[in-house]
Amino acid sequence: MATQLNVTRQTISSYESGRTRPDVDTLARLAQLYGVSLEDILYGQNTMVSHTRWLRLCQWGTVGLSVVLVLLRSVLMCINNRLFPLANGVVANQTVMETHFKISNLWESLDGLALAVALIGFLLLLCLELTWKPPISLKRRGILLAALTTGLLAVSVPFALTDPVFSVTDYVITPLLIFSRLLLVEAIALSASLLRRKNHSQKAAPQQ
Repeated sequence: MATQLNVTRQTISSYESGRTRPDVDTLARLAQLYGVSLEDILYGQNTMVSHTRWLRLCQWGTVGLSVVLVLLRSVLMCINNRLFPLANGVVANQTVMETHFKISNLWESLDGLALAVALIGFLLLLCLELTWKPPISLKRRGILLAALTTGLLAVSVPFALTDPVFSVTDYVITPLLIFSRLLLVEAIALSASLLRRKNHSQKAAPQQ
């Protein structure tokens, strides 16, 4: 190890005993030597595993909650237009009209809540990823985007097809906004990850 790091054996012994600490450049060379990431050396494998677990919990928790809220919103929209319709905006039965507007207020609230949950959750996800820097593969990012898209469409389109008033566009506009927010967050996180790798490669190149 001392030979590959171009230091003395006494220096390595000092690192192992804790008398001295390696600088960042040495840590980067150690990471390359042992085939691990710099974050593993700095924070430890157990910490990275914990960070990855919390990151995935945030990912799937936000996706799951968003899908559930959109499902409830879709159910209320469809029920409202089928069971409590307003013909040309006017209905003779006062009770039906009041019920219709109450349900409308409820699904509109769920609509706003779904957008807020998605925004907060995805921003938290971005902050965690940029702060902790756990490795997330393109495959996992694709799985997350595919799961969100499938889930949102599955709880929107079927109700839109049976709704006598609202069109498919009315149902999918909120899922589209949620998806676009996750897509933006993933694009920022991926760009930051690629930039970090590029910087690490540029620092490691002169040492090689």
